[in-house]
Amino acid sequence: MKTLKLIALFALAFLFSRCKSPSAVQTQGTGSMRDVLNVLDTTQKQFLIYAKQANGNSHKAIELTTTWLGTLSTVESAASSDDLSIDIVLKTGLKTLFYINVKDNNGHSVFRGGGESSTGGGVKLLGSGKSKNEIKNHEVLFFIPVAREFGYDAARIQHLKDLFTNSDSHLNVTVLTENACSYDIVDQFKNYGLVIIDTHGQPYGFMVGGLVLLDSIHTKAIDDAEINDIIDNLAGAGASQKMLTSELILATSVDVSDSMKDWIDKPIVANVGSFLTSRYLETVPSFPNTIIYGNMCYSGTTDASRSRGFTPIATAFKNKNVISYYGYAYNNGKSSPLENVSATNFEDSIIRAFIYDYDSTGIAHLNPDGTERQDKNIALVPGYENKPPLYLKHFGADDYSYQNCVDSFVDARDGQVYKTVCIGHQIWMAKNLNFSASESRCFNDDDANCDIYGKLYTWNILMQGAASSSASPSKVKGVCPNGWHLPSELEWKQAIATLGGSDVAANAMESDNLWLTPSTPGSNVNSSGFSVLPSGFLTAIDPSPVHADQIWWNKGSSSGYWATTEANATDAINFQFTRNIPFHPVLTQSAFGK
Repeated sequence: MKTLKLIALFALAFLFSRCKSPSAVQTQGTGSMRDVLNVLDTTQKQFLIYAKQANGNSHKAIELTTTWLGTLSTVESAASSDDLSIDIVLKTGLKTLFYINVKDNNGHSVFRGGGESSTGGGVKLLGSGKSKNEIKNHEVLFFIPVAREFGYDAARIQHLKDLFTNSDSHLNVTVLTENACSYDIVDQFKNYGLVIIDTHGQPYGFMVGGLVLLDSIHTKAIDDAEINDIIDNLAGAGASQKMLTSELILATSVDVSDSMKDWIDKPIVANVGSFLTSRYLETVPSFPNTIIYGNMCYSGTTDASRSRGFTPIATAFKNKNVISYYGYAYNNGKSSPLENVSATNFEDSIIRAFIYDYDSTGIAHLNPDGTERQDKNIALVPGYENKPPLYLKHFGADDYSYQNCVDSFVDARDGQVYKTVCIGHQIWMAKNLNFSASESRCFNDDDANCDIYGKLYTWNILMQGAASSSASPSKVKGVCPNGWHLPSELEWKQAIATLGGSDVAANAMESDNLWLTPSTPGSNVNSSGFSVLPSGFLTAIDPSPVHADQIWWNKGSSSGYWATTEANATDAINFQFTRNIPFHPVLTQSAFGK
Protein backbone atom coordinates (compact mmCIF):
# COMPACT_ATOMS: atom_id res chain seq x y z
CA MET A 1 0.00 0.00 0.00
CA LYS A 2 1.35 3.36 -0.96
CA THR A 3 1.71 5.84 1.84
CA LEU A 4 1.66 9.58 1.82
CA LYS A 5 4.83 11.17 3.10
CA LEU A 6 5.34 14.88 3.46
CA ILE A 7 8.61 15.81 1.88
CA ALA A 8 8.22 19.40 1.60
CA LEU A 9 7.71 22.32 0.76
CA PHE A 10 6.91 24.54 3.49
CA ALA A 11 6.88 28.30 3.42
CA LEU A 12 9.45 30.24 5.37
CA ALA A 13 8.19 32.93 7.68
CA PHE A 14 11.29 33.69 9.62
CA LEU A 15 14.02 34.23 10.10
CA PHE A 16 15.65 35.64 12.84
CA SER A 17 18.83 37.38 13.16
CA ARG A 18 18.51 37.71 16.67
CA CYS A 19 17.54 38.82 17.24
CA LYS A 20 20.68 54.83 46.63
CA SER A 21 20.12 55.88 48.30
CA PRO A 22 23.42 57.58 49.16
CA SER A 23 24.98 56.77 52.51
CA ALA A 24 26.01 59.67 54.66
CA VAL A 25 29.49 60.96 53.94
CA GLN A 26 31.91 59.90 56.64
CA THR A 27 33.04 62.63 58.99
CA GLN A 28 36.61 63.64 58.25
CA GLY A 29 39.07 61.85 60.50
CA THR A 30 41.69 63.50 62.66
CA GLY A 31 44.56 61.89 60.81
CA SER A 32 46.41 62.87 57.66
CA MET A 33 47.59 61.12 54.53
CA ARG A 34 51.03 60.88 56.15
CA ASP A 35 49.46 58.44 58.65
CA VAL A 36 48.19 56.37 55.75
CA LEU A 37 51.55 56.38 53.98
CA ASN A 38 53.33 55.36 57.16
CA VAL A 39 51.11 52.34 57.71
CA LEU A 40 51.42 51.35 54.05
CA ASP A 41 55.20 51.62 54.26
CA THR A 42 55.43 49.46 57.37
CA THR A 43 52.92 46.99 55.93
CA GLN A 44 55.01 46.59 52.79
CA LYS A 45 58.18 45.98 54.80
CA GLN A 46 56.53 43.43 57.09
CA PHE A 47 54.95 41.66 54.12
CA LEU A 48 58.38 41.23 52.53
CA ILE A 49 59.77 39.82 55.78
CA TYR A 50 56.98 37.24 55.90
CA ALA A 51 57.35 36.47 52.20
CA LYS A 52 61.04 35.71 52.76
CA GLN A 53 60.15 33.44 55.68
CA ALA A 54 57.53 31.69 53.54
CA ASN A 55 59.98 31.03 50.69
CA GLY A 56 58.22 33.41 48.33
CA ASN A 57 54.67 32.28 49.13
CA SER A 58 52.97 35.64 48.73
CA HIS A 59 49.54 34.38 49.81
CA LYS A 60 50.88 33.02 53.09
CA ALA A 61 52.67 36.31 53.62
CA ILE A 62 49.35 38.16 53.17
CA GLU A 63 47.76 35.99 55.87
CA LEU A 64 50.59 36.65 58.32
CA THR A 65 50.68 40.38 57.52
CA THR A 66 46.93 40.68 58.14
CA THR A 67 47.32 39.12 61.58
CA TRP A 68 50.32 41.34 62.36
CA LEU A 69 48.43 44.51 61.40
CA GLY A 70 45.78 43.66 63.97
CA THR A 71 48.41 44.03 66.70
CA LEU A 72 49.39 47.60 65.83
CA SER A 73 48.22 50.39 68.12
CA THR A 74 47.40 52.65 65.17
CA VAL A 75 45.22 50.07 63.39
CA GLU A 76 41.56 49.57 64.18
CA SER A 77 41.10 46.51 61.92
CA ALA A 78 42.65 44.58 59.04
CA ALA A 79 40.87 42.07 56.81
CA SER A 80 42.16 40.05 53.86
CA SER A 81 40.38 39.21 50.59
CA ASP A 82 41.42 36.02 48.77
CA ASP A 83 44.96 36.28 50.12
CA LEU A 84 45.56 39.05 47.61
CA SER A 85 44.73 42.25 49.48
CA ILE A 86 44.32 43.70 52.96
CA ASP A 87 41.79 46.39 53.85
CA ILE A 88 43.15 48.49 56.73
CA VAL A 89 41.20 50.88 58.97
CA LEU A 90 43.26 53.21 61.17
CA LYS A 91 42.21 54.34 64.63
CA THR A 92 41.68 57.78 63.11
CA GLY A 93 38.98 56.30 60.87
CA LEU A 94 41.04 56.60 57.68
CA LYS A 95 41.01 53.61 55.37
CA THR A 96 43.67 52.22 53.10
CA LEU A 97 44.52 49.13 51.07
CA PHE A 98 47.57 46.95 50.59
CA TYR A 99 47.59 44.34 47.85
CA ILE A 100 49.91 42.11 45.90
CA ASN A 101 50.05 42.50 42.15
CA VAL A 102 50.69 39.02 40.75
CA LYS A 103 52.63 39.28 37.49
CA ASP A 104 53.17 36.82 34.65
CA ASN A 105 56.46 36.14 32.90
CA ASN A 106 55.88 39.15 30.64
CA GLY A 107 55.47 41.52 33.56
CA HIS A 108 51.72 41.93 33.18
CA SER A 109 49.16 41.45 35.92
CA VAL A 110 47.64 37.99 36.13
CA PHE A 111 44.43 39.25 37.65
CA ARG A 112 42.15 41.86 36.15
CA GLY A 113 42.98 44.21 35.28
CA GLY A 114 46.01 42.96 33.57
CA GLY A 115 47.42 40.47 31.15
CA GLU A 116 49.09 39.78 27.88
CA SER A 117 48.69 42.28 25.09
CA SER A 118 46.25 40.79 22.65
CA THR A 119 44.38 41.83 19.55
CA GLY A 120 42.16 38.79 19.36
CA GLY A 121 40.33 36.22 21.42
CA GLY A 122 36.81 37.54 20.99
CA VAL A 123 34.13 34.92 20.84
CA LYS A 124 31.01 35.66 18.84
CA LEU A 125 27.97 35.33 21.04
CA LEU A 126 24.33 34.79 20.26
CA GLY A 127 24.52 36.44 16.92
CA SER A 128 22.76 39.20 15.07
CA GLY A 129 20.23 40.02 17.73
CA LYS A 130 18.51 43.35 18.06
CA SER A 131 16.07 44.66 20.60
CA LYS A 132 13.08 46.93 20.90
CA ASN A 133 15.09 49.80 22.41
CA GLU A 134 18.03 51.45 20.73
CA ILE A 135 21.12 52.73 22.55
CA LYS A 136 20.94 56.22 21.13
CA ASN A 137 24.09 57.66 22.70
CA HIS A 138 26.92 56.54 20.40
CA GLU A 139 29.75 57.84 22.60
CA VAL A 140 31.95 55.06 24.02
CA LEU A 141 34.50 55.42 26.83
CA PHE A 142 37.39 53.09 27.71
CA PHE A 143 38.57 53.86 31.25
CA ILE A 144 42.01 52.18 31.70
CA PRO A 145 43.87 53.69 34.69
CA VAL A 146 46.87 51.30 34.59
CA ALA A 147 47.07 50.45 30.90
CA ARG A 148 50.77 49.59 30.88
CA GLU A 149 50.32 47.20 33.76
CA PHE A 150 47.54 45.45 31.84
CA GLY A 151 49.52 45.17 28.62
CA TYR A 152 47.21 47.65 26.89
CA ASP A 153 49.80 48.85 24.43
CA ALA A 154 49.18 50.96 21.34
CA ALA A 155 48.23 47.91 19.25
CA ARG A 156 45.67 46.67 21.75
CA ILE A 157 44.11 50.11 22.15
CA GLN A 158 43.95 50.59 18.38
CA HIS A 159 42.29 47.18 18.06
CA LEU A 160 39.60 48.19 20.55
CA LYS A 161 39.02 51.47 18.74
CA ASP A 162 38.79 49.70 15.40
CA LEU A 163 36.16 47.30 16.67
CA PHE A 164 33.86 50.27 17.19
CA THR A 165 34.82 52.64 14.41
CA ASN A 166 34.73 49.92 11.73
CA SER A 167 31.15 49.02 12.60
CA ASP A 168 28.11 50.48 10.88
CA SER A 169 26.74 51.91 14.13
CA HIS A 170 28.74 55.17 13.80
CA LEU A 171 30.29 55.08 17.27
CA ASN A 172 32.76 57.59 18.69
CA VAL A 173 35.45 56.14 20.96
CA THR A 174 37.36 57.88 23.75
CA VAL A 175 40.24 56.01 25.44
CA LEU A 176 41.61 57.35 28.73
CA THR A 177 44.67 55.78 30.34
CA GLU A 178 46.87 56.27 33.40
CA ASN A 179 46.52 59.66 35.14
CA ALA A 180 43.92 60.83 32.62
CA CYS A 181 41.57 58.45 34.46
CA SER A 182 41.11 60.83 37.37
CA TYR A 183 38.36 60.05 39.82
CA ASP A 184 36.13 62.90 38.64
CA ILE A 185 35.88 61.35 35.16
CA VAL A 186 33.38 59.01 36.79
CA ASP A 187 31.06 62.01 37.09
CA GLN A 188 31.02 62.09 33.28
CA PHE A 189 30.01 58.46 32.76
CA LYS A 190 26.48 59.77 32.26
CA ASN A 191 27.61 61.38 28.99
CA TYR A 192 28.40 58.02 27.37
CA GLY A 193 26.20 55.26 26.03
CA LEU A 194 28.77 52.59 26.91
CA VAL A 195 31.58 52.72 29.47
CA ILE A 196 34.13 49.90 29.73
CA ILE A 197 36.18 49.97 32.93
CA ASP A 198 39.48 48.07 32.62
CA THR A 199 41.19 48.27 35.99
CA HIS A 200 41.89 46.60 39.32
CA GLY A 201 38.79 46.06 41.42
CA GLN A 202 37.74 45.50 45.00
CA PRO A 203 34.30 44.46 46.32
CA TYR A 204 33.58 48.12 47.11
CA GLY A 205 35.35 50.02 44.30
CA PHE A 206 37.94 50.19 41.55
CA MET A 207 41.31 51.76 40.82
CA VAL A 208 41.48 55.23 39.25
CA GLY A 209 44.42 57.43 38.26
CA GLY A 210 47.84 55.97 37.58
CA LEU A 211 50.66 54.63 39.72
CA VAL A 212 53.72 56.20 41.38
CA LEU A 213 56.52 54.51 43.27
CA LEU A 214 56.00 54.42 47.01
CA ASP A 215 59.57 55.57 47.61
CA SER A 216 59.04 58.66 45.47
CA ILE A 217 56.41 59.93 47.88
CA HIS A 218 58.62 59.43 50.91
CA THR A 219 61.69 60.98 49.33
CA LYS A 220 59.99 63.92 47.64
CA ALA A 221 57.29 64.82 50.15
CA ILE A 222 58.58 66.96 52.97
CA ASP A 223 55.29 68.03 54.50
CA ASP A 224 51.64 67.07 54.36
CA ALA A 225 50.87 69.66 51.68
CA GLU A 226 53.43 68.12 49.31
CA ILE A 227 52.05 64.66 50.01
CA ASN A 228 48.59 65.91 49.12
CA ASP A 229 49.94 67.49 45.92
CA ILE A 230 51.44 64.19 44.80
CA ILE A 231 48.18 62.38 45.48
CA ASP A 232 46.17 65.04 43.66
CA ASN A 233 48.47 64.80 40.63
CA LEU A 234 48.05 61.05 40.67
CA ALA A 235 44.29 60.67 41.10
CA GLY A 236 42.85 64.10 40.31
CA ALA A 237 42.52 67.51 41.90
CA GLY A 238 41.12 67.26 45.41
CA ALA A 239 41.74 63.50 45.63
CA SER A 240 43.63 63.80 48.92
CA GLN A 241 40.58 65.40 50.54
CA LYS A 242 38.32 62.69 49.15
CA MET A 243 40.55 60.17 50.92
CA LEU A 244 39.81 61.77 54.26
CA THR A 245 36.13 60.90 53.73
CA SER A 246 36.87 57.43 52.26
CA GLU A 247 35.36 58.38 48.91
CA LEU A 248 38.80 57.47 47.64
CA ILE A 249 41.31 55.11 49.23
CA LEU A 250 45.07 55.30 48.92
CA ALA A 251 46.55 51.89 48.16
CA THR A 252 49.96 50.38 47.70
CA SER A 253 50.95 47.17 45.96
CA VAL A 254 54.00 44.95 45.69
CA ASP A 255 54.71 43.10 42.47
CA VAL A 256 55.09 39.36 43.03
CA SER A 257 55.37 36.30 40.77
CA ASP A 258 53.81 33.03 41.84
CA SER A 259 55.42 31.33 38.85
CA MET A 260 58.91 32.40 40.02
CA LYS A 261 59.44 31.61 43.69
CA ASP A 262 62.70 33.56 43.78
CA TRP A 263 60.88 36.84 43.15
CA ILE A 264 61.59 37.83 46.75
CA ASP A 265 65.31 37.94 45.92
CA LYS A 266 64.83 40.35 43.03
CA PRO A 267 64.32 44.16 43.18
CA ILE A 268 60.96 44.89 44.74
CA VAL A 269 58.56 47.24 42.97
CA ALA A 270 56.07 48.94 45.27
CA ASN A 271 53.51 51.26 43.69
CA VAL A 272 50.98 53.70 45.09
CA GLY A 273 47.59 54.14 43.50
CA SER A 274 44.06 55.10 44.48
CA PHE A 275 40.72 53.32 44.50
CA LEU A 276 37.39 55.05 44.06
CA THR A 277 34.84 53.58 46.47
CA SER A 278 31.10 53.19 46.20
CA ARG A 279 30.80 56.03 48.70
CA TYR A 280 32.03 58.41 46.01
CA LEU A 281 29.86 56.75 43.39
CA GLU A 282 26.81 57.49 45.53
CA THR A 283 27.49 61.23 45.27
CA VAL A 284 27.63 61.54 41.48
CA PRO A 285 24.68 62.00 39.09
CA SER A 286 22.84 58.91 37.87
CA PHE A 287 23.59 57.26 34.53
CA PRO A 288 20.11 56.50 33.16
CA ASN A 289 21.26 56.32 29.52
CA THR A 290 24.48 54.39 30.06
CA ILE A 291 25.66 50.78 30.00
CA ILE A 292 28.59 50.04 32.32
CA TYR A 293 30.89 47.04 31.90
CA GLY A 294 33.10 46.49 34.95
CA ASN A 295 35.89 44.38 33.48
CA MET A 296 37.69 44.00 36.80
CA CYS A 297 37.97 41.81 39.88
CA TYR A 298 34.88 41.63 42.13
CA SER A 299 32.87 43.81 39.76
CA GLY A 300 29.64 41.81 40.03
CA THR A 301 29.52 41.46 43.81
CA THR A 302 26.28 42.34 45.55
CA ASP A 303 27.32 40.66 48.81
CA ALA A 304 27.80 43.24 51.58
CA SER A 305 29.72 40.87 53.88
CA ARG A 306 33.03 41.66 52.18
CA SER A 307 32.52 45.28 51.16
CA ARG A 308 34.02 46.60 54.42
CA GLY A 309 31.10 48.82 55.33
CA PHE A 310 30.69 50.19 51.81
CA THR A 311 27.92 49.44 49.36
CA PRO A 312 29.01 46.52 47.12
CA ILE A 313 30.23 47.83 43.79
CA ALA A 314 27.62 46.11 41.61
CA THR A 315 24.83 47.34 43.85
CA ALA A 316 26.27 50.86 43.73
CA PHE A 317 26.27 50.89 39.94
CA LYS A 318 22.77 49.44 39.79
CA ASN A 319 21.65 52.23 42.13
CA LYS A 320 22.81 54.78 39.55
CA ASN A 321 19.88 53.70 37.35
CA VAL A 322 22.12 52.53 34.52
CA ILE A 323 20.52 50.85 31.52
CA SER A 324 22.59 47.75 32.22
CA TYR A 325 25.63 46.74 34.23
CA TYR A 326 27.98 43.83 33.58
CA GLY A 327 30.23 42.35 36.26
CA TYR A 328 31.73 39.11 37.53
CA ALA A 329 30.21 37.15 40.42
CA TYR A 330 28.97 33.79 41.62
CA ASN A 331 25.29 32.95 41.75
CA ASN A 332 25.17 33.85 45.46
CA GLY A 333 26.31 37.44 44.83
CA LYS A 334 29.84 36.90 46.11
CA SER A 335 32.83 37.41 43.86
CA SER A 336 36.59 36.87 43.65
CA PRO A 337 39.62 37.73 41.49
CA LEU A 338 39.22 37.60 37.72
CA GLU A 339 41.90 36.01 35.55
CA ASN A 340 43.09 38.32 32.81
CA VAL A 341 42.99 36.14 29.70
CA SER A 342 39.31 35.53 30.35
CA ALA A 343 38.74 39.26 30.92
CA THR A 344 40.44 40.14 27.65
CA ASN A 345 38.40 37.63 25.70
CA PHE A 346 35.14 38.65 27.39
CA GLU A 347 35.82 42.29 26.53
CA ASP A 348 36.20 41.51 22.84
CA SER A 349 33.13 39.28 22.96
CA ILE A 350 30.82 41.89 24.46
CA ILE A 351 32.07 44.55 22.06
CA ARG A 352 31.50 42.31 19.06
CA ALA A 353 28.11 41.31 20.39
CA PHE A 354 26.88 44.88 20.63
CA ILE A 355 28.30 46.34 17.46
CA TYR A 356 28.41 43.48 14.97
CA ASP A 357 25.72 41.06 16.16
CA TYR A 358 23.55 43.83 17.64
CA ASP A 359 22.79 41.55 20.59
CA SER A 360 20.58 43.09 23.21
CA THR A 361 21.81 43.79 26.71
CA GLY A 362 20.23 40.67 28.17
CA ILE A 363 22.23 38.22 26.08
CA ALA A 364 25.59 39.81 25.22
CA HIS A 365 27.20 38.07 28.23
CA LEU A 366 26.04 34.58 27.26
CA ASN A 367 27.54 31.59 25.47
CA PRO A 368 25.84 30.40 22.28
CA ASP A 369 23.97 27.78 24.34
CA GLY A 370 22.47 30.49 26.56
CA THR A 371 24.67 29.86 29.62
CA GLU A 372 26.66 32.63 31.30
CA ARG A 373 30.31 32.94 30.35
CA GLN A 374 32.74 31.71 32.99
CA ASP A 375 36.32 32.52 33.95
CA LYS A 376 37.63 28.95 33.76
CA ASN A 377 41.22 30.14 33.44
CA ILE A 378 41.34 30.97 37.15
CA ALA A 379 42.11 27.29 37.79
CA LEU A 380 45.35 27.69 35.80
CA VAL A 381 46.75 30.31 38.20
CA PRO A 382 49.09 28.80 40.83
CA GLY A 383 47.36 28.74 44.20
CA TYR A 384 43.90 29.08 42.68
CA GLU A 385 43.46 25.61 41.22
CA ASN A 386 40.39 24.97 43.37
CA LYS A 387 38.80 28.34 42.82
CA PRO A 388 35.40 28.00 41.14
CA PRO A 389 34.95 29.99 37.93
CA LEU A 390 33.29 33.37 38.08
CA TYR A 391 30.26 34.06 35.93
CA LEU A 392 29.89 37.12 33.74
CA LYS A 393 26.65 38.57 35.13
CA HIS A 394 24.21 41.06 33.70
CA PHE A 395 22.06 43.43 35.76
CA GLY A 396 19.36 45.76 34.48
CA ALA A 397 17.38 46.08 31.27
CA ASP A 398 17.66 43.29 28.72
CA ASP A 399 16.14 44.92 25.67
CA TYR A 400 18.65 47.51 24.44
CA SER A 401 21.04 47.31 21.48
CA TYR A 402 22.78 49.71 19.11
CA GLN A 403 20.25 48.89 16.44
CA ASN A 404 16.67 48.32 17.42
CA CYS A 405 14.06 46.00 16.05
CA VAL A 406 13.43 47.42 12.58
CA ASP A 407 10.01 47.29 10.97
CA SER A 408 11.24 46.00 7.61
CA PHE A 409 14.27 45.39 5.44
CA VAL A 410 15.08 44.86 1.76
CA ASP A 411 16.57 41.61 0.43
CA ALA A 412 19.47 42.90 -1.67
CA ARG A 413 19.31 39.82 -3.90
CA ASP A 414 15.99 40.62 -5.51
CA GLY A 415 14.77 43.86 -3.92
CA GLN A 416 11.86 42.27 -2.07
CA VAL A 417 10.73 43.98 1.14
CA TYR A 418 10.02 41.95 4.28
CA LYS A 419 8.34 43.05 7.47
CA THR A 420 10.06 42.04 10.72
CA VAL A 421 8.94 41.50 14.31
CA CYS A 422 10.70 41.15 17.68
CA ILE A 423 9.83 38.19 19.88
CA GLY A 424 11.80 38.37 23.10
CA HIS A 425 15.47 38.74 22.14
CA GLN A 426 14.80 37.44 18.64
CA ILE A 427 13.95 39.16 15.38
CA TRP A 428 11.90 37.21 12.87
CA MET A 429 10.73 37.94 9.38
CA ALA A 430 6.98 38.59 9.54
CA LYS A 431 6.43 37.71 5.91
CA ASN A 432 7.11 34.40 4.20
CA LEU A 433 10.34 34.26 2.25
CA ASN A 434 9.80 34.53 -1.49
CA PHE A 435 13.31 33.98 -2.80
CA SER A 436 13.57 31.93 -5.98
CA ALA A 437 16.08 29.28 -4.92
CA SER A 438 16.57 26.42 -7.36
CA GLU A 439 13.66 23.92 -7.17
CA SER A 440 11.58 26.12 -4.86
CA ARG A 441 7.90 26.17 -5.84
CA CYS A 442 4.76 28.26 -5.67
CA PHE A 443 1.60 26.55 -4.46
CA ASN A 444 0.01 24.83 -7.43
CA ASP A 445 2.89 26.27 -9.47
CA ASP A 446 0.95 29.52 -9.62
CA ASP A 447 3.16 32.61 -9.29
CA ALA A 448 0.26 34.54 -7.81
CA ASN A 449 0.39 32.25 -4.75
CA CYS A 450 4.05 33.12 -4.19
CA ASP A 451 3.14 36.79 -4.19
CA ILE A 452 0.74 36.09 -1.32
CA TYR A 453 2.21 33.16 0.59
CA GLY A 454 5.87 33.07 -0.38
CA LYS A 455 7.85 30.17 -1.79
CA LEU A 456 7.68 26.51 -0.73
CA TYR A 457 10.98 24.74 -0.02
CA THR A 458 12.14 21.22 0.78
CA TRP A 459 14.44 20.97 3.78
CA ASN A 460 17.41 20.24 1.56
CA ILE A 461 16.72 23.23 -0.67
CA LEU A 462 16.26 25.37 2.42
CA MET A 463 19.56 24.31 3.99
CA GLN A 464 21.65 24.76 0.83
CA GLY A 465 23.99 21.97 1.87
CA ALA A 466 24.47 23.06 5.49
CA ALA A 467 24.55 20.43 8.24
CA SER A 468 21.79 20.04 10.81
CA SER A 469 22.00 22.46 13.74
CA SER A 470 20.25 22.44 17.10
CA ALA A 471 22.14 25.45 18.47
CA SER A 472 20.76 28.86 19.34
CA PRO A 473 21.45 30.55 17.02
CA SER A 474 21.67 27.85 14.40
CA LYS A 475 24.25 29.80 12.33
CA VAL A 476 22.74 28.25 9.20
CA LYS A 477 22.21 30.90 6.53
CA GLY A 478 20.67 28.56 3.95
CA VAL A 479 18.41 30.46 1.55
CA CYS A 480 18.15 33.46 3.85
CA PRO A 481 19.25 37.00 2.95
CA ASN A 482 22.61 38.20 4.23
CA GLY A 483 22.51 38.90 7.96
CA TRP A 484 19.69 36.40 8.58
CA HIS A 485 19.65 32.72 9.39
CA LEU A 486 17.34 29.73 9.58
CA PRO A 487 16.04 28.93 13.08
CA SER A 488 16.81 25.71 14.90
CA GLU A 489 14.27 23.70 16.84
CA LEU A 490 15.56 25.38 20.01
CA GLU A 491 15.06 28.85 18.56
CA TRP A 492 11.49 28.01 17.61
CA LYS A 493 10.83 26.76 21.12
CA GLN A 494 12.33 29.92 22.62
CA ALA A 495 9.96 32.08 20.59
CA ILE A 496 6.98 29.88 21.47
CA ALA A 497 7.88 29.97 25.17
CA THR A 498 8.22 33.76 25.06
CA LEU A 499 4.67 33.96 23.73
CA GLY A 500 3.29 31.73 26.48
CA GLY A 501 3.54 28.20 25.12
CA SER A 502 2.24 26.41 22.04
CA ASP A 503 -1.50 26.90 22.67
CA VAL A 504 -1.16 30.62 23.24
CA ALA A 505 1.57 31.10 20.66
CA ALA A 506 -0.52 29.65 17.83
CA ASN A 507 -3.12 32.36 18.20
CA ALA A 508 -0.51 35.06 18.83
CA MET A 509 1.44 34.16 15.68
CA GLU A 510 -1.32 33.54 13.12
CA SER A 511 -2.68 36.26 10.90
CA ASP A 512 -6.47 36.39 10.66
CA ASN A 513 -6.31 36.75 6.88
CA LEU A 514 -7.00 34.04 4.29
CA TRP A 515 -7.75 31.27 6.81
CA LEU A 516 -10.85 29.27 5.93
CA THR A 517 -11.63 28.91 9.63
CA PRO A 518 -11.70 32.24 11.49
CA SER A 519 -9.99 32.77 14.81
CA THR A 520 -11.83 32.82 18.11
CA PRO A 521 -13.81 36.07 18.36
CA GLY A 522 -12.14 38.51 20.75
CA SER A 523 -8.95 36.46 20.90
CA ASN A 524 -5.52 38.04 20.84
CA VAL A 525 -5.02 37.07 17.22
CA ASN A 526 -1.59 37.84 15.74
CA SER A 527 -0.61 39.84 18.82
CA SER A 528 3.04 39.01 18.11
CA GLY A 529 2.85 40.39 14.57
CA PHE A 530 4.36 37.15 13.23
CA SER A 531 1.52 36.89 10.68
CA VAL A 532 1.38 33.21 9.72
CA LEU A 533 -0.65 32.65 6.53
CA PRO A 534 -2.17 29.26 5.50
CA SER A 535 0.21 28.53 2.64
CA GLY A 536 -0.47 24.79 2.35
CA PHE A 537 1.80 21.90 1.39
CA LEU A 538 2.98 19.72 -1.43
CA THR A 539 3.14 15.96 -0.81
CA ALA A 540 4.55 13.14 -2.83
CA ILE A 541 3.68 9.46 -2.87
CA ASP A 542 6.35 6.87 -2.10
CA PRO A 543 8.09 4.81 -3.36
CA SER A 544 10.44 6.48 -5.81
CA PRO A 545 10.61 8.30 -8.02
CA VAL A 546 9.90 11.13 -5.65
CA HIS A 547 7.50 13.69 -7.09
CA ALA A 548 6.03 11.03 -9.37
CA ASP A 549 2.62 11.66 -7.85
CA GLN A 550 2.22 15.09 -6.26
CA ILE A 551 -0.67 16.49 -4.32
CA TRP A 552 -1.22 20.12 -3.41
CA TRP A 553 -3.28 20.43 -0.28
CA ASN A 554 -4.34 22.38 2.83
CA LYS A 555 -3.96 25.91 1.45
CA GLY A 556 -6.26 27.99 3.65
CA SER A 557 -6.06 25.68 6.66
CA SER A 558 -2.40 24.88 7.42
CA SER A 559 1.14 26.17 7.18
CA GLY A 560 4.45 24.55 8.08
CA TYR A 561 7.88 25.87 8.92
CA TRP A 562 11.13 23.93 8.89
CA ALA A 563 13.76 24.01 11.62
CA THR A 564 17.45 23.41 10.91
CA THR A 565 17.36 20.41 13.24
CA GLU A 566 17.25 16.84 11.95
CA ALA A 567 15.16 14.24 13.74
CA ASN A 568 17.08 11.41 12.04
CA ALA A 569 18.72 10.58 8.73
CA THR A 570 15.51 10.97 6.72
CA ASP A 571 13.36 13.41 8.71
CA ALA A 572 13.71 16.97 10.00
CA ILE A 573 11.77 18.98 12.57
CA ASN A 574 8.81 20.98 11.37
CA PHE A 575 6.36 23.33 13.14
CA GLN A 576 2.79 23.35 11.85
CA PHE A 577 0.03 25.90 12.29
CA THR A 578 -3.47 24.47 11.76
CA ARG A 579 -7.10 25.47 12.33
CA ASN A 580 -8.54 22.01 12.05
CA ILE A 581 -10.51 22.60 15.26
CA PRO A 582 -13.13 25.31 14.70
CA PHE A 583 -12.13 28.68 16.13
CA HIS A 584 -9.02 27.23 17.73
CA PRO A 585 -5.54 27.67 16.20
CA VAL A 586 -3.14 24.80 16.86
CA LEU A 587 0.66 24.77 16.76
CA THR A 588 2.34 21.35 16.73
CA GLN A 589 5.85 20.03 16.24
CA SER A 590 6.57 16.99 14.08
CA ALA A 591 9.30 15.38 12.02
CA PHE A 592 8.79 15.01 8.29
CA GLY A 593 10.78 13.77 5.32
CA LYS A 594 13.47 16.07 4.12
